[in-house]
Amino acid sequence: MKRNREWLKGWPLAAGIAILVIAALPLVGAAVFMLRVVLFAAFALALLTGVVLLIVSPKFRAWLDLQSDGLVSFSGLQLARDVSVSPSHSWARIRDRRVTVGADDFVPKTLGPIEKVELPEPGTKVKQGDRLCRMTHGQRSVELLSPVSGTVIGLNEFLVARPDLVNDSPYGGGWAVRLEASDIDTDRSHLRSDGAARAWFRHEVDTLIGAVLAPQANSPALAHATSLPDGGELVGNLHQQIDDQAWQQIDNTFFHSVEWRA
Repeated sequence: MKRNREWLKGWPLAAGIAILVIAALPLVGAAVFMLRVVLFAAFALALLTGVVLLIVSPKFRAWLDLQSDGLVSFSGLQLARDVSVSPSHSWARIRDRRVTVGADDFVPKTLGPIEKVELPEPGTKVKQGDRLCRMTHGQRSVELLSPVSGTVIGLNEFLVARPDLVNDSPYGGGWAVRLEASDIDTDRSHLRSDGAARAWFRHEVDTLIGAVLAPQANSPALAHATSLPDGGELVGNLHQQIDDQAWQQIDNTFFHSVEWRA
């Protein structure tokens, strides 16, 4: 009997809670329905905006292509998102101790279309900052410095017959050498990746345009390059507008550094 009396005392509270839950069900259902409408409207608006931009904006289409390729672009010079960079414009794609190495987009854009690539011998041991391979266009060449210390375990033999792969795909088919790193943790600390790599690369592009190309701005192509609007691109035949004196400055400024410039 005592238990029955206690149950009778508690039932009004339980009944009240049940009534509140039942009364709230329509409100919850309406809220869920309205939220679905809002989310659907936002999705439809974003989709419509993307379609319009895709149709009317070449810059948006180019940006979309770069995102799908894992690349970012600064005034037409590209950098892969998944690589680490060295101050001499060699890049490293690090997988444990296996490191794929190549030249970033600065090399073919300023040197010109690569006509010859000289690779090291398999088994060659290098230290970070040592010369690793040579890329040539005409009478000009760039000595690619190794971004890590280690032993050469693989070569991109296709570059001997197809050096133009560096021009078309510097971070893909244009890779040059694979190394077995000897001290990857130490070497990695001297490289830059992710946001730090992109910030450095943007600064390098600004340096190229402002400090190196500006003195030659009497050339129509370089005058265009030194007054780019935001999002503009360097001329495609940039290397043809660079005289020997400017090339020497570019070579010394960008391709021989083993320390990060401020």
